[in-house]
Amino acid sequence: MAQNWWKVNRFEIALVDQGIGVLGSIQRQHHVRIAEKAIKLALMPGASGKEMDHGNNKWGNTGFGLYILSELGKQFGSFSIFSSGVMLQFIKKKILWTDIHTVAGTGIKLMIDLNKIDAEYFPNIREQIVQKGEKIAREYFGVDRKASGKSRS
Repeated sequence: MAQNWWKVNRFEIALVDQGIGVLGSIQRQHHVRIAEKAIKLALMPGASGKEMDHGNNKWGNTGFGLYILSELGKQFGSFSIFSSGVMLQFIKKKILWTDIHTVAGTGIKLMIDLNKIDAEYFPNIREQIVQKGEKIAREYFGVDRKASGKSRS
Protein backbone atom coordinates (compact mmCIF):
# COMPACT_ATOMS: atom_id res chain seq x y z
CA MET A 1 0.00 0.00 0.00
CA ALA A 2 1.17 3.52 -0.64
CA GLN A 3 -0.18 6.96 0.15
CA ASN A 4 1.02 10.41 -0.87
CA TRP A 5 -0.07 13.60 0.86
CA TRP A 6 0.77 16.31 -1.69
CA LYS A 7 -0.33 19.24 0.49
CA VAL A 8 2.06 18.35 3.32
CA ASN A 9 4.74 16.81 1.06
CA ARG A 10 4.75 13.39 2.75
CA PHE A 11 4.47 9.79 1.55
CA GLU A 12 3.97 6.46 3.23
CA ILE A 13 4.55 2.88 2.12
CA ALA A 14 3.30 -0.19 3.99
CA LEU A 15 3.97 -3.86 3.25
CA VAL A 16 2.42 -6.89 4.95
CA ASP A 17 3.02 -10.59 4.50
CA GLN A 18 1.57 -13.67 6.16
CA GLY A 19 4.81 -15.61 6.56
CA ILE A 20 6.47 -17.11 9.63
CA GLY A 21 7.33 -13.75 11.15
CA VAL A 22 10.63 -12.16 12.06
CA LEU A 23 11.22 -14.44 15.04
CA GLY A 24 10.69 -17.59 12.95
CA SER A 25 12.90 -16.27 10.18
CA ILE A 26 15.76 -14.82 12.22
CA GLN A 27 16.02 -18.02 14.31
CA ARG A 28 17.26 -19.83 11.21
CA GLN A 29 20.64 -18.06 11.42
CA HIS A 30 20.77 -16.60 14.95
CA HIS A 31 20.11 -17.89 18.46
CA VAL A 32 17.16 -15.70 19.44
CA ARG A 33 14.00 -16.81 21.22
CA ILE A 34 12.21 -13.54 22.06
CA ALA A 35 10.30 -11.53 19.45
CA GLU A 36 11.61 -8.14 20.61
CA LYS A 37 15.22 -9.32 20.37
CA ALA A 38 14.56 -10.86 16.95
CA ILE A 39 13.13 -7.59 15.64
CA LYS A 40 16.04 -5.57 17.06
CA LEU A 41 18.46 -7.99 15.41
CA ALA A 42 16.56 -7.93 12.09
CA LEU A 43 17.01 -4.14 12.03
CA MET A 44 20.78 -4.48 12.48
CA PRO A 45 22.83 -4.06 9.29
CA GLY A 46 24.08 -7.41 8.05
CA ALA A 47 21.55 -9.50 10.00
CA SER A 48 19.25 -11.86 8.14
CA GLY A 49 17.23 -15.00 8.61
CA LYS A 50 18.58 -16.34 5.32
CA GLU A 51 22.06 -17.39 4.36
CA MET A 52 24.17 -14.43 3.31
CA ASP A 53 25.20 -13.88 -0.28
CA HIS A 54 28.78 -12.63 -0.05
CA GLY A 55 29.30 -12.37 -3.80
CA ASN A 56 28.73 -9.40 -6.06
CA ASN A 57 25.12 -10.33 -6.77
CA LYS A 58 23.15 -7.09 -7.20
CA TRP A 59 20.05 -8.81 -5.77
CA GLY A 60 21.84 -10.93 -3.16
CA ASN A 61 20.72 -11.11 0.45
CA THR A 62 23.00 -9.01 2.63
CA GLY A 63 20.72 -8.15 5.56
CA PHE A 64 20.68 -4.39 4.92
CA GLY A 65 17.11 -3.80 3.66
CA LEU A 66 15.28 -3.33 6.96
CA TYR A 67 18.23 -1.44 8.40
CA ILE A 68 18.20 1.13 5.58
CA LEU A 69 14.42 1.58 5.72
CA SER A 70 14.40 1.98 9.50
CA GLU A 71 17.23 4.55 9.36
CA LEU A 72 15.40 6.55 6.69
CA GLY A 73 12.29 6.52 8.87
CA LYS A 74 14.21 7.56 11.98
CA GLN A 75 15.88 10.45 10.19
CA PHE A 76 13.11 11.70 7.91
CA GLY A 77 9.74 10.56 9.27
CA SER A 78 8.79 7.34 11.03
CA PHE A 79 9.22 3.58 10.75
CA SER A 80 7.13 0.75 12.20
CA ILE A 81 7.47 -3.01 12.10
CA PHE A 82 5.13 -5.60 13.57
CA SER A 83 5.77 -9.30 13.76
CA SER A 84 5.63 -12.25 16.12
CA GLY A 85 3.13 -10.53 18.43
CA VAL A 86 4.87 -7.19 18.91
CA MET A 87 5.20 -3.85 17.15
CA LEU A 88 8.20 -1.52 17.23
CA GLN A 89 7.76 2.10 16.18
CA PHE A 90 10.30 4.88 15.69
CA ILE A 91 8.34 8.13 15.78
CA LYS A 92 9.95 11.55 16.36
CA LYS A 93 13.02 10.08 18.06
CA LYS A 94 10.81 7.95 20.34
CA ILE A 95 10.91 4.15 20.46
CA LEU A 96 7.58 2.51 21.23
CA TRP A 97 6.90 -1.20 21.81
CA THR A 98 3.33 -2.53 21.69
CA ASP A 99 1.94 -6.06 22.07
CA ILE A 100 -0.29 -7.00 19.12
CA HIS A 101 -1.60 -10.52 19.17
CA THR A 102 -4.25 -10.22 16.48
CA VAL A 103 -2.01 -9.99 13.42
CA ALA A 104 -0.13 -12.85 11.73
CA GLY A 105 2.98 -12.40 9.60
CA THR A 106 5.07 -9.25 9.36
CA GLY A 107 4.34 -5.69 8.35
CA ILE A 108 6.41 -2.58 7.93
CA LYS A 109 5.44 1.03 7.43
CA LEU A 110 7.76 3.80 6.32
CA MET A 111 6.69 7.44 6.31
CA ILE A 112 8.98 10.07 4.81
CA ASP A 113 8.47 13.80 5.27
CA LEU A 114 9.82 15.18 1.99
CA ASN A 115 10.24 18.61 3.59
CA LYS A 116 13.09 17.09 5.65
CA ILE A 117 14.96 15.49 2.76
CA ASP A 118 16.55 16.98 -0.33
CA ALA A 119 15.85 14.56 -3.19
CA GLU A 120 18.95 15.76 -5.04
CA TYR A 121 21.14 14.55 -2.17
CA PHE A 122 19.21 11.33 -1.48
CA PRO A 123 21.83 9.02 -3.06
CA ASN A 124 24.44 10.56 -0.74
CA ILE A 125 22.16 10.15 2.28
CA ARG A 126 21.53 6.49 1.41
CA GLU A 127 25.24 5.87 0.87
CA GLN A 128 26.03 7.43 4.27
CA ILE A 129 23.49 5.11 5.90
CA VAL A 130 25.00 2.10 4.08
CA GLN A 131 28.57 3.02 5.04
CA LYS A 132 27.59 3.51 8.68
CA GLY A 133 25.73 0.17 8.55
CA GLU A 134 28.73 -1.66 7.08
CA LYS A 135 30.88 -0.33 9.93
CA ILE A 136 28.30 -1.39 12.54
CA ALA A 137 27.99 -4.84 10.94
CA ARG A 138 31.77 -5.29 10.91
CA GLU A 139 31.97 -4.36 14.62
CA TYR A 140 28.93 -6.42 15.67
CA PHE A 141 29.49 -9.59 13.62
CA GLY A 142 33.29 -9.41 13.43
CA VAL A 143 33.39 -9.88 9.65
CA ASP A 144 32.90 -7.61 6.66
CA ARG A 145 29.27 -7.52 5.56
CA LYS A 146 28.62 -5.35 2.55
CA ALA A 147 25.28 -4.06 1.36
CA SER A 148 24.10 -5.45 -1.96
CA GLY A 149 24.28 -3.42 -5.14
CA LYS A 150 20.51 -2.97 -5.01
CA SER A 151 20.70 -1.57 -1.46
CA ARG A 152 23.11 1.01 -2.80
CA SER A 153 21.14 1.99 -5.92
